[in-house]
Amino acid sequence: MADEGARPQVLGRGECRHRRGSRGGPRLPHGEPRDRPPCVVAQDRDLCGTRVDRGSPPRRGHQRGVQSDVRPGTGPRRGLPARLRRRAPRPGPHGRVLGQAPQRGAVRLARGARPGHGRGRPPHPRARSGAGGSAGVKGRHRHPGSAGFAAIVAALLIVVAVAVAVRALTGGSPAESDANGALPKAPGGSVATGSPSAAPTKEHQPKRGKLLIHGTGDVSLDPSYIPAFRTQGYGWAWSGLSGLFQRDDLTVINLECPATDVIDPESKQFVFRCDPASLPVARRLGVEVANQANNHAYDQGPDGLLDSLQQIRRAGIAPVGAGADQSRALRAATFDLRGWRVAVVGIDEVLDPTYMVAGPDRPGTAAGHDFDLALRAVRQAAERADIVVAMIHWGVELDTQPRAYQVEEAHRMIDAGADVIFGGHSHRLQPLDTYRGRPIFYSLGNFVWPHLSEEGSTTGIAEVRVTPKGRFTARLLPAYVISDGHPVLR
Repeated sequence: MADEGARPQVLGRGECRHRRGSRGGPRLPHGEPRDRPPCVVAQDRDLCGTRVDRGSPPRRGHQRGVQSDVRPGTGPRRGLPARLRRRAPRPGPHGRVLGQAPQRGAVRLARGARPGHGRGRPPHPRARSGAGGSAGVKGRHRHPGSAGFAAIVAALLIVVAVAVAVRALTGGSPAESDANGALPKAPGGSVATGSPSAAPTKEHQPKRGKLLIHGTGDVSLDPSYIPAFRTQGYGWAWSGLSGLFQRDDLTVINLECPATDVIDPESKQFVFRCDPASLPVARRLGVEVANQANNHAYDQGPDGLLDSLQQIRRAGIAPVGAGADQSRALRAATFDLRGWRVAVVGIDEVLDPTYMVAGPDRPGTAAGHDFDLALRAVRQAAERADIVVAMIHWGVELDTQPRAYQVEEAHRMIDAGADVIFGGHSHRLQPLDTYRGRPIFYSLGNFVWPHLSEEGSTTGIAEVRVTPKGRFTARLLPAYVISDGHPVLR
């Protein structure tokens, strides 16, 4: 926040196996033209009533896409071996001669036939499921060479079984477990792998759904700054929103104060301290993330800041943007939502005193004026998440437009992996912009704030929707602070 001057804001046997005949003309129920005899199954007839010459081999079925060189009713083909003229095998399914390989050149693929169905091997009839749950064709004949095929399959199964056993003995596992042998839980209640950057396999890729994310501007839950909380209770801060935050997937607020019982005020003009009792109410009404990367989180000193982070966690809200050291301050809060992993980072650019910025062994807020650290936080979050939300405190108080450096930094954050940017600190709404299909809210102004001015009380809620295919759409929901600490949707 900033200080707005004291006022911030998926054929059985006997059935005809022939396809449809020539185009046009009336057809029998089974699809044959009326100028052809009905299909019967008899020992001395072929599949369509044509008498079979015992001296000739059975003709092949008139299946679609296959042509035969033996015409119905004709004698044996010239040059046929004598042993075949004496004994004609009975046709099997689809007119195929059982126990005899098709003669070379006997059939050819017609235009439109599928590859693999041309060399005397028609497509297999559709299998039917039996009572035992197995699928197959009743009375189906075994093809030559099937025993060899079964042996090959059995050998492959043995190889697979050995490989699985070896992996089990070597302890190979994609996920690490904790000391109790249980997988660690990610925020949101889902199981996370031990390697956050490891992408799930295709078989285990969760189905992604639509996401709805909201972000707000500055929130003060300090009863000394907004006395209405003492009479109306802390639900007053959220009662004008019609349960909006309870119906979304993620709500991120900028908590512009330390929520602590520690009293150790900094020497500055505006010093805030939020009531920790306000946090469970905020959580119950839909707040999931509280950003502490702002210029008032340190108002009660390092002890107040650390206590605030503990109080926020205790209420079931994830704090971001501050920590006991630089690494923790830059760390993202992650959530598994509808098949997406979402990370939220907090960044503060408006701090002047360096002692308020988290160091290698010093508590404080994230990044400060070192924008390389901010980019590092975004990159680290992007390595372990599908969607990265960055809330940044920046710019100049009372500005209604972003500065040129803010535009440049927003683009750099998106290039580094950010997908959504929620900005604040100016106490004024600033334009919504997009870059590479990602939304940028340069400033969301005041939200839960005193009614200090018309400009400062004109506010809104950032709304971002993500489709299952990863397309982002954003808009600003108009809101207005009609009285101290009470924003309402317009």
